[in-house]
Amino acid sequence: MKFKEIINSWSTKKRILVLISFIFSFSTLALVIWVMLLHRNMDLFKWNPAQNNIFIFICLIAGLIPIGFITDFFIRALKVSSPKKIPGKYIYALVLIGIILPSAYLVYLSPYKHVGDKAPELMIIDQPGSSGFPNLAVIFYTQKGTINWVRYGTTTDMNNRIDENSKSKTHAFVLADLTPDTLYFYQINGEGTIYNFTYFPSSIENLRFGISSDAHIGLEEANRTATINILKQMINPANHFSAFFCLGDIVDMGNDDSMYKEQIDLFSQYTTLIPYRNVVGNHDAWFGGIEFWKEYFYPSQTPNNSSDSQLWHQFDFGTNIHIFTLDLEWGTETYTKEQQTWFENKLKALDPDDWIIVMNHAYYYASSTEYQGVPWYDNPDMINTFQALFKQYGVDMVFSGHDHQMEHIDQEGVNYFIVGAMGGPHDLDPTYYSQNSMFFDNTHFGFADVQFNNGNVTVSFRTPENVLLYNVTISK
Repeated sequence: MKFKEIINSWSTKKRILVLISFIFSFSTLALVIWVMLLHRNMDLFKWNPAQNNIFIFICLIAGLIPIGFITDFFIRALKVSSPKKIPGKYIYALVLIGIILPSAYLVYLSPYKHVGDKAPELMIIDQPGSSGFPNLAVIFYTQKGTINWVRYGTTTDMNNRIDENSKSKTHAFVLADLTPDTLYFYQINGEGTIYNFTYFPSSIENLRFGISSDAHIGLEEANRTATINILKQMINPANHFSAFFCLGDIVDMGNDDSMYKEQIDLFSQYTTLIPYRNVVGNHDAWFGGIEFWKEYFYPSQTPNNSSDSQLWHQFDFGTNIHIFTLDLEWGTETYTKEQQTWFENKLKALDPDDWIIVMNHAYYYASSTEYQGVPWYDNPDMINTFQALFKQYGVDMVFSGHDHQMEHIDQEGVNYFIVGAMGGPHDLDPTYYSQNSMFFDNTHFGFADVQFNNGNVTVSFRTPENVLLYNVTISK
């Protein structure tokens, strides 16, 4: 039989089925190509063999649609008969599977649409103020393009006002050149909550940071109570925290915007009251979630001094404290040449006798175990890329998350702290302990408390209730 004769022999119902099936097949192929083009997705497959195998299986299943109909076509073209018509039934069953499974999986992976407005947060930005401390920005997102304004000041009269000139969905109002040790008030659009915060202390001797990571908001197993209690410690006046840094995996699935909605609604109650900076993690960024992250935490109109990057920055506190936040989500996979050049040039320009601190999501050294055959401890790529660089330019402390534990590792004078304990389920007990691990805890949730005092820095691990677990004092 000729091609045209075979097509004509098909019923209208079958022709429609063939057309729909091929549309699904090519749509699935397009989505598969999209997944492969986003390098963060390929990083996931590298670190998670189960997801990699599922993706390969889905690709094979997707191929059943054209293969099924091509097989059916040749059966008819060659006039192969079957009294039970088994080939046709099996082919249609495979086609159905080939439509449902890939479509369901790729819809699961694809970034969902924006879900609702996102509450305001008070973000530290990469722009120095006149006092030598970073400027801050009130950042929020609206589903529809709107024009907003913010008023702020040192009294509830709030005599300073910042207006937007055009409609936008992402909003960033810069509170510039603030006075240290001063209480400020601010309000959005002249209505609703009047927020307040105290700007950074005038003396670095009173500077105190809170740091944690891996809250995994949206994951049912995550400990929400621990997350909330850590945030409460950050704004408790008795603790005198100057800023809070969260080092990634703030949500469990960055492609699901409802998780970002849930997370920001929760954090906003606290992060409107203390200068705050979020760093991107692998869960935040995968399958298109990176675009959500940038819109909510460092929108493009936010001023910065880092080559217009939204993902890596330098924050200076006074003349001799320098904090770098880097885009290292799984490891070195997201360490681009542009980021490397920027970072190394910045380090070269600093006095190694200053305090130099690096913060990012992925760990360098770590005690842990294997997950699906992949080691989640000392990362050779991270160590080979950064350890000698850190030593050369006088990096003192490195804070990260990724592994769900608290750990301190001293490597040749570079102090590595893992603080992945903001609520994500604890990791399993280690089968490998990193050399020079000074403290390890995977039984408590908590945060790192970093205090500058008398030319020294004391780093403490604390529970969500502020109970001391461990501390170490680092001297220059």
